[in-house]
Amino acid sequence: DDLQILRAVAVIFVLLFHLKLDLLSGGYVGVDIFFVLSGYFIAQTLSRISTWHEVKAFYNRRLRRILPLAWFVFLALMIAAPFLFVPPELKLLNKDFITALLLIPNIGYWLNNSYFENMLFRPMLHYWSLGVEYQYYLLFPLALWFIQRWRFMAGVFFAGALFLCILVTEISPKTAFFLLPARFWEFLLGYFAFRIEERRIIFAAWLRSGFFLLSVLMLVGSSLLFTAKTSFPAYAALIPALGAFLFILGKTPAWPRFLSFVEKLLIATGTISFSLYLWHYPVIFLITYSPFNYNATPTSLQAISAVVITIVLSIISYYLIEENFATEK
Repeated sequence: DDLQILRAVAVIFVLLFHLKLDLLSGGYVGVDIFFVLSGYFIAQTLSRISTWHEVKAFYNRRLRRILPLAWFVFLALMIAAPFLFVPPELKLLNKDFITALLLIPNIGYWLNNSYFENMLFRPMLHYWSLGVEYQYYLLFPLALWFIQRWRFMAGVFFAGALFLCILVTEISPKTAFFLLPARFWEFLLGYFAFRIEERRIIFAAWLRSGFFLLSVLMLVGSSLLFTAKTSFPAYAALIPALGAFLFILGKTPAWPRFLSFVEKLLIATGTISFSLYLWHYPVIFLITYSPFNYNATPTSLQAISAVVITIVLSIISYYLIEENFATEK
């Protein structure tokens, strides 16, 4: 339940950021939280794998978990696109669709401008993070092979990726933002969190509570204080990533009875967080869209409408697509 709550926090951050709420100018750190969580869950899955057949089964489960819904959402937009967009925009969308099919959407967006550029036609920009995850799934089993034989390699990979992230951010911020090598260390934080749990390292209750409180400060603080002008990822990404790491290790205090509905709501949000993430951006884009004008800030009515439509579509797609394809037959 705690990890579902963390998923909910991540997707809420991203959603509110894309609604352009000034208060949450750093909500894009929700993606960093997702990366740490992915590192945790993939380490948990691969820890039980010892044969090549099991590795292939792992890839099969990952593809079934992600691709059906990811392609469905994009295909839905592609079907509607000729009725919504002008021809030059359709050409751009076709290119994005191809890179999404090839599982390299992050590379496609990297070839354009930065994530924070407002003047580009990119109704599926949020798919960049899926590209990073696809590539992590492909490479991590190999990295794990090295780590299992030489334990120190985990630290080498982490330090090397973090150094690369900081260095590349200074040279080419969009390269560090969009491409896996500079993001690999965030997934490894999730791996480290799993390894700590796997070894049954028990922290004192007061220390785990301290981890939780510090994680909340780091996650909320970065979402409130970071802006599009923050040098990111670089050192700044350490704050939300370490916040997610500490949240996993921490102890969530018992919720007061009168707030139990909030806990249940966050858990439910975390459960459908993947659907929410996939639907929210194109919905917001379409509600505020006008030809060649991509910088509109949603009105209050538009923002509420976008949230409601996103939630409805997410619930439907979760039960009709996610559950059906992700479940073992």
